[in-house]
Amino acid sequence: MSSDDPADSTQIRFDERGLAPCVIQDASTGEVLTLAYVNAEALQRTQETGEMHLWSRSRDELWHKGATSGNVQRVRELRYDCDADAVLALVDPAARLGAQLRGAASLLAQGLPFMLALFLLFPRIQGPLWGLPADAFSARTG
Repeated sequence: MSSDDPADSTQIRFDERGLAPCVIQDASTGEVLTLAYVNAEALQRTQETGEMHLWSRSRDELWHKGATSGNVQRVRELRYDCDADAVLALVDPAARLGAQLRGAASLLAQGLPFMLALFLLFPRIQGPLWGLPADAFSARTG
């Protein structure tokens, strides 16, 4: 199995605690969202449901990302590195637009006038509304 093949929990080399690091990346923008850990059960649940499941080291329990917040991460693809000791999860986060709207609320809370906050955030909000990358309407040079 190559590193481009889907991750299979039987192929992953877990550490002595039964965990492997998992880099979670936005499949559309390439933004790295987090580094978390998975065990065999988390990978299996992820593959069964199509939503990201992780292992919480602090709570010592399986964690369904977004189960309580609603910010689920739909998994497009799971890959592993050449040593098969780390996982890359390419996801579509449900919270992409929500996070940008929270950013607008934060600017407003800091006292920026509504129109200025909207002007600053419009390019970041407009793209994801139509399924485009967040920087689709940003000026590019070079």
